[in-house]
Amino acid sequence: MLVYVNDIVIIGSDANLVQRFTKQLNQALFLRDLGPLGYFLGIGVHCTPEGLVLSQAKYACELLIKANMAQAKPLPSPADPPASLSQDGEHIDDPNFYRCVIGAL
Repeated sequence: MLVYVNDIVIIGSDANLVQRFTKQLNQALFLRDLGPLGYFLGIGVHCTPEGLVLSQAKYACELLIKANMAQAKPLPSPADPPASLSQDGEHIDDPNFYRCVIGAL
């Protein structure tokens, strides 16, 4: 069971146990079943026979859009090891925006 403010996620390997637990919890609290878990707190959830697959792809795409980098080309490595650092790139005028984007990472 995962609780965040007024949101509760209940998962388990035994469906009957989860159902009984949810029924008992519903007797003490009013619960509204929103169906299978798909997205929670910025994390996409996909159920497979082997278990859960968690992904932050949607969050990463939203962050790229916010940083005006949605059209950036991905690289397998952040930099070429023999390359030297330079300041040829575009400067960010607003330091608060920069801190916001870095903080979101």
